[in-house]
Amino acid sequence: MTLPMSLRDVVERNMPRIELRAGILEKLEADLLNELASVQPLPGAIEALQHLRDLGYRLAVASNLALPYSEPLKNWLGSLVDVQILSFEVGSAKPSALFYEETCKRLAVEPSEVLMVGNSLKNDVVAAEAAGLQARHLRLGERLQQTLRDLLQG
Repeated sequence: MTLPMSLRDVVERNMPRIELRAGILEKLEADLLNELASVQPLPGAIEALQHLRDLGYRLAVASNLALPYSEPLKNWLGSLVDVQILSFEVGSAKPSALFYEETCKRLAVEPSEVLMVGNSLKNDVVAAEAAGLQARHLRLGERLQQTLRDLLQG
């Protein structure tokens, strides 16, 4: 996820180590397109981001993301965030300190001024804190509105 590659690019780059029967790559690409069409933000995410933006916070999306998934992300969040730091664009992925350095650089802030909120304890909390950022763990199933209230109170 640190190179801007499509599914076909990955297969072609790794040939002949990856051998696919005729039609399999096309089937996988069709499945990927169906999956991409089904991508939706977590319930409450758009409202939470809009609320933070209304309060004057600068916002970023920082994600270990493969190229095909960037378009749905940009469609949903593009106008709500100031910057997008995507692993395939920066050539580095979480939990690398380089990823967090690039995040701070693109936001034009010091690490201590950033609050990373993410669902991976290792990549989004432990690694962010090691890079000097503040961090909160968003547990799966937890309501984003409650997390937002907690963040704004703390």
